[in-house]
Amino acid sequence: MKILGVLGGMGPQATVRFYDLIVQTSIRKYGVKKNADFPHVLIDNIPVPDLIKSKEDEVKTVAMVEDEARRLKNAGCTHLAMPCNTMHLYADRFQAASGLPFISMVDAVVERLVSDKVTKVVLLGTMTTMKSSLYTDPLQKKGIEVIIPCDEDKEFLGTLIHAVIADDIRKEHIRSFAELTIRLSKDADGILLGCTELPFLAQHLKMAIPVYDSPAILAEKCCAVIL
Repeated sequence: MKILGVLGGMGPQATVRFYDLIVQTSIRKYGVKKNADFPHVLIDNIPVPDLIKSKEDEVKTVAMVEDEARRLKNAGCTHLAMPCNTMHLYADRFQAASGLPFISMVDAVVERLVSDKVTKVVLLGTMTTMKSSLYTDPLQKKGIEVIIPCDEDKEFLGTLIHAVIADDIRKEHIRSFAELTIRLSKDADGILLGCTELPFLAQHLKMAIPVYDSPAILAEKCCAVIL
């Protein structure tokens, strides 16, 4: 039996949503109707220091997730997934720590954008993700141009992400996020939500171009593997 181990808690709300996405994908795409037919999932909600705006706690955070990857392996998991974009910077280390196949959200997203023939995409995420080559390198290798927000917008996105984690989303957050997204996407043919908290804000958007929800894409990939 295939058992999916989820490295969660980064942040908790995003992990809850990710599991719901797995359940809904199982029902809608695979026709699951009975309890016994849903994917076997073990969720590890890890209370790590976040790396949203900096890598100050990098050593401690990565070591904690490595420990939990081993814990999931020992619990009988056959595959790992992680609904956090930023921590995918260390995905190789978590895969190595567990020795399990790692279902990459980044790979799944790149695959989807290539399939949809996207040529220019806006990347929205944490300061750490947007300053890294996590998405830019694999996307550019596929001929996809990546639009990165300016430093001021990156800081603002970090503030919004922390608001989601604290369950403190306000009307002005939703309005400002919509304005930022519309402004950045004028010349793009896709918007990539490269942070698992941003879909909580993006659900209020009405865009003329596709909005790519990274955890939803990962959930579909996980169901394809596990089911």
